[in-house]
Amino acid sequence: ATVESSVRKVADDVTALANNARSTIEKDMEGVADAVSESMDEVVGKVQDAVEEDIKEIQDAVENAQSVIQDQGDVVAAVSDVTQAVAKGAEDVRSIVSEEVEDLGDVVVDKLDGMVGDVQDSVEADLKEVQKSVDGLEDFGLESDE
Repeated sequence: ATVESSVRKVADDVTALANNARSTIEKDMEGVADAVSESMDEVVGKVQDAVEEDIKEIQDAVENAQSVIQDQGDVVAAVSDVTQAVAKGAEDVRSIVSEEVEDLGDVVVDKLDGMVGDVQDSVEADLKEVQKSVDGLEDFGLESDE
């Protein structure tokens, strides 16, 4: 081995370390994106289900209000029922979204924690290779700063 080939080996090992860390991060970020996408699909489905139910309740309340008005009954109470049904719809959506966002945050944190561990594992293994290459330079009288 020559000094040039030993120096090239250090450079190659450092480049491999950087490339491995980058590919590990990219792979793990795909997992984060997939988790977010799945979670958002679930949120949309839950919101759609809740909205469908709430719209039916609103329609029922409106129909009831219309018949109360025709029968000259308690219009204020009937209108109040409509208002409550509309408010319930908005609250249902807000509740679902806030609960799901909290769950999504937990999933993302778990995925990112996993990514940090994966990157640390990748870098540790690659650093051992870099150290071996640096140690190889010492054969040529090029001392590391240890």
